Amino acid sequence: MVEISEKYVAADIESDGYYHQTTKIHCISLVDYKGDEFLYTENTIADGLAHLSEYDMVVMHNGIDFDRPTINKIHPWWWFDNVFDTIVASRLIWTYLDEWDQQKGNELKGSHALEAWGKRLGILKGDFGKTTDWKEYTPEMGEYCLQDSRVTKELFKFILTKNYSIEALRLEHNFAEIISRQEKSGFYFDIGKALKLKDTLSIEKEKLLKELEQTIPPTVEEMKKPESYYGEINGVRHEFSTKGSAQKAKAKNIVPPFNPNSRTQIAKLFIDKYGWKPTVLTETGRPKVDEDILESLEYPEAKSIAHYMMIVKRWGQLVDGDNAWLKLATNGRIHGSVITNGAVTGRCSHFGPNMAQVPSVDSPYGHECRELFCVPIGYKLVGCDASGLEARCKAHFMYLWDKGEFAKIILEGNKDEGTDIHSINAKALGLSRTDAKTWYYGFMYGAGDEKLGKIAGKDKAYGEKMKQQFFERFPALKQLITAVQTQAKKRGYLIGLDGRHLHIRSEHAALNTLLQSAGALIMKKALIILDDDLKNKGLIYDLDYFYSANVHDEFQIAVQDVDGLPDKVGKLACEAIKKAGEYFKFNCQLDGEYKVGSHWADTH
Repeated sequence: MVEISEKYVAADIESDGYYHQTTKIHCISLVDYKGDEFLYTENTIADGLAHLSEYDMVVMHNGIDFDRPTINKIHPWWWFDNVFDTIVASRLIWTYLDEWDQQKGNELKGSHALEAWGKRLGILKGDFGKTTDWKEYTPEMGEYCLQDSRVTKELFKFILTKNYSIEALRLEHNFAEIISRQEKSGFYFDIGKALKLKDTLSIEKEKLLKELEQTIPPTVEEMKKPESYYGEINGVRHEFSTKGSAQKAKAKNIVPPFNPNSRTQIAKLFIDKYGWKPTVLTETGRPKVDEDILESLEYPEAKSIAHYMMIVKRWGQLVDGDNAWLKLATNGRIHGSVITNGAVTGRCSHFGPNMAQVPSVDSPYGHECRELFCVPIGYKLVGCDASGLEARCKAHFMYLWDKGEFAKIILEGNKDEGTDIHSINAKALGLSRTDAKTWYYGFMYGAGDEKLGKIAGKDKAYGEKMKQQFFERFPALKQLITAVQTQAKKRGYLIGLDGRHLHIRSEHAALNTLLQSAGALIMKKALIILDDDLKNKGLIYDLDYFYSANVHDEFQIAVQDVDGLPDKVGKLACEAIKKAGEYFKFNCQLDGEYKVGSHWADTH
């Protein structure tokens, strides 16, 4: 747990690579609270670590994810608990850096990197890092390392001037430490199954491509003009028409086969053949063509092209995309990266690869994709997710006006008795339960009146009427929306569960931002509680268990398959979600559910 202390030191290291590649630490720099500076190089690294340990708090930029674990990897005897990470704090406090940088003209727009902060604070970081290969120590490297510590110290001092919520800072630091371990442990990945899926997708992709080329006429492209040839007269270059077969060949039309990878050709096909009038355009003004739009069209070719696009997307994720799983799997594991405060709501963002985009089990090839993410021999995968989290968050905030009515429906409603939320909505809106469920989620995720009316097979005006009927049934929700929009307009931000500021760019996004943030903070706190509980049970990380993924409202944990341990961990995870609700004094009881299996397809 981070504890702010006056006796602190800003520190930085330089090594010969990223965490997994590092074999050597070249230098450690320290700039302490008194302004004293120290540099320890190659043969004095141990002295530098001993010096670091004399302070009450170490301040580092990306120290939780890189500096501290890298030092521990090379020098396993060293560890320091009280690390204040300025990149964690930066991402928490300044979720609107792109707007700030736009005003100040910072070319590193929106970046939380130390270089960007150096420019904002007027303390340039230096360019040495852009020219070195990091293989050997040099005096220039040492000065670069010292300058990083100087910038880090100034950034830390700037952060302190914000008097930001210490509760939010602690939560983000504790969560970041757990996720750093998860990234380094990685998610086990079945290479053998992945190669078999690659073959299956390849065959399917080629088959669909041939079928589309055979059933859809080729695109005819007229040449703008015949080929010309050039010659000189008195040193001056002239253009002449070609002769014979060369001229005739180029004058012919070019007839390439239909290309289902071309959005332009797809749109042209439907416009020319069926008179399609696209209603959704890209930023450049062209018709938008994606799987969802194709699935909504009644044209016979649309479904086949949508299926082909889905296969191409899966192929990109698995085989040839920039972050394709087969490209990133090392030693049978995929080490997905997580920005622990990647959105204004406090939600994580994912990259390298984006684990939040692994297809769900019920989507095409989703089961086959999730089967690839597994556990080593002797382990089971425990998947735990929160039960109805967004609805329960809504019930928490509505409590001020309805004194728990919505919470009671969420917790006690029964589908068979017609007392669950979707059955009640169906009665209020005059829809089937299935359509009422679709309408409800559409409404909660910001669907407009036209889309809401379309769900009921009607128009925009009917969508507005349904919305009013919904508010009449749940007036507390209308009051909640009005309250959060008023606060967002007045202050420009809302207050999160832990005191953080949730910056609102649009009044209409205010409620969704509040609810998503509450869900994100609940799950972060739950993971922190679970991690403490597992340690208190005497379980050892990377031996008894390790974290494999953390996506929205779910944990995926690899657990040794001994003495019923997977079920014990699953129950502790569910209990941690309940405890997180109690910690934040939630007005609606929280809960979770878990599954135990051999791979991700089994557990979520």
